[in-house]
Order: sequence, then C-alpha cells, then structure tokens
Amino acid sequence: LKRNSGYYDLQLYAAKGNAMSSVRFSLAQTLLGLTIAIPPVANARTIHVPADQPTIQSAIMVAQDGDQILVSPGRYLENIDFEGKAVTVLANGSPSQVIIDGNNAGPVVTFSHQEGPNSALVGFTITNGYSGYAGGIYIAFSSPTITNNVITGNSQGGIFDYFGAPVIANNTISSNSLGGSQGATAAGITLDGASAVAQ
Repeated sequence: LKRNSGYYDLQLYAAKGNAMSSVRFSLAQTLLGLTIAIPPVANARTIHVPADQPTIQSAIMVAQDGDQILVSPGRYLENIDFEGKAVTVLANGSPSQVIIDGNNAGPVVTFSHQEGPNSALVGFTITNGYSGYAGGIYIAFSSPTITNNVITGNSQGGIFDYFGAPVIANNTISSNSLGGSQGATAAGITLDGASAVAQ
C-alpha cells in the first residue's frame, strides 16, 4: 500500500512476489472505521448550441456522460446520433421554437448504441426525417428517454423501436406519413420485438 498524491495505490502480489493487479482509491475516516471511496467523477457540464458548439451533433461528440446539451431556439438542419452517450439534449425553448429538421436525409434522431434512460431527448420539434424504418426517431437495442417533443411531418412513421425499451412520455406524434416502408407498420409508433413505456 503506497500513498500517492492524496490517493493510495494498492498492489496485489502472487506468492513469488510478482504484481498481479493494482487499484487506486482514497480513504475516508468514519465513525465506523475506514471506508474505501472511488474518487468522484468530474462535474457534469452544460454545452450550449450554438454558442459552444455549432451543431447538436458536434456537441454530442464532445460531450461526456452526464453532460447536458442546451439548444437555443432555431431550426437545425441535421440528423443526430447519440453515439451511446448518456447525455440530455434539451431544447431551451418550446418545441415550436427549437426544431431539428432531418432534411429528408435519414432519421432525424438515432439511438442505436445501447443507450439507456440517461440518454434523453427533451422538448424539440422533430420533422422532415426519412428512412426505410422511421423518419422521426429510430431506436435499436436501446432504452432512451424521449419526452415533451412534437414529432411531425416525417416519412415512414414517427418512432420505430427495434428491440428497445424506451420511455416515451408527453410527446405529440402526428401527421407522419407511411407508405412503402421496410419496417414501420404505424405512422405513429412501431414496436418490433420491443417494449416501450408510452405516456
């Protein structure tokens, strides 16, 4: 056990003295004795779009788990992918003020890297998306949180959920078209091998 810059380095040895593994931890004195505590993670940040990053996707790429991405009013022509990040993408205004426009170039929003409930999309208008499965929001093997959005004007349905378990709450899903789709069977929400909490 060796003290190093406020932490303790612990190395485990085999019978012949060869180091097998090591771990670093801090020690805190409590009334009940010594408690091993993992050093805290860095504080979560708020990344402002477009002040800090010009696009929502670029903000996602530089974000770390726990960060919040706060998006100013405007129309953002992009197709965003959460890339497995446990971040909250939040509109700083009403859905009518903060719009993500997929420009018919694919799903407007994609969750396909095993995102969990801490990956959240909150408060946007999601529109002009198009793909064979879902134009608005495409979910695969993921369980994100999707709340307080307006999902409208997308081709091949609003939300397609493939083997995921998202929370979909307080959204308005309307006026999405369906026709010739490879996977979507409903203009609103399609569940394929999936479950969802919809409110």
